[in-house]
Amino acid sequence: MQHLRNPAQISSGVSALLAQIDRAVQAGDMAEASRLAAQALDLGYRHPSLFNLRALAKRLANRNEEALADLMQAHDLNPRSAWTLADIAECHNALSRYREALAAADAAVAVDRGYSRAWFQKGLAHQALTDLGAARAAYLEAVALEPALGDAHARLASMAAEQGRFEESRRFGAAALAATPGHPIAVLAMVMADIGEGLLEDAERRLAVFLARNDLSPPIRAIAIAQLGDLRDMQGKTEEAFAAYVDSRSIWAGFHVPQWRSGELGRAQALRLGATLAPGAGQA
Repeated sequence: MQHLRNPAQISSGVSALLAQIDRAVQAGDMAEASRLAAQALDLGYRHPSLFNLRALAKRLANRNEEALADLMQAHDLNPRSAWTLADIAECHNALSRYREALAAADAAVAVDRGYSRAWFQKGLAHQALTDLGAARAAYLEAVALEPALGDAHARLASMAAEQGRFEESRRFGAAALAATPGHPIAVLAMVMADIGEGLLEDAERRLAVFLARNDLSPPIRAIAIAQLGDLRDMQGKTEEAFAAYVDSRSIWAGFHVPQWRSGELGRAQALRLGATLAPGAGQA
């Protein structure tokens, strides 16, 4: 079970660290577990779970290349870990390497079909590759296994709204918001449904509350402002619609890859870019 540089030299300090890591994991304090895992690795202890835990802190800090290096070491030590494979898929998705993400997610599912996070990462990769049928099927598997997985419900809501299935979108959106109150992608899906059903006052109210939040990431805010442009266009307020689209585009201007497509409505942008936003991306 243990992978050491020198198994005969396990210090009492390392043993104490391992006990602390176990207690932190049991308590759900993953930040502390990750910090302690890094210490254990620095002391020469080698175990795949330690690499997974150290990678977690790096992923949360958006240091995905570094996290991927740790995860590959974990994979070398235990090639049939669905946990590691799903984390590898998550890193590839975050790095926009969707085919690599799909391969890792498929490998995770092959090891453990009951692991909801593997299905979720598979759905993200399919959605980013515009294979929406496969994405929907993967997300449905994820929520069947983990009904409180708000991120999967939110993406199902977004896809349904874009495809005009507004009742379905509201059902998945409500489930996402029940699991994760204020989930940005779920709220944007609800706005899409409001606009699609002509409930312009509801869309206006929902967007006003949403845009007043101070925890929105720039991509999420840009999409919401583009949806405001759609709303103003439907209200016949052409100048205000144009201003909203310009504001949305200006937010994207700071990104290294052009995010706006000419003539694209806010609701289409929400669907296309939603797949590339990692869970929790709505928060700064």
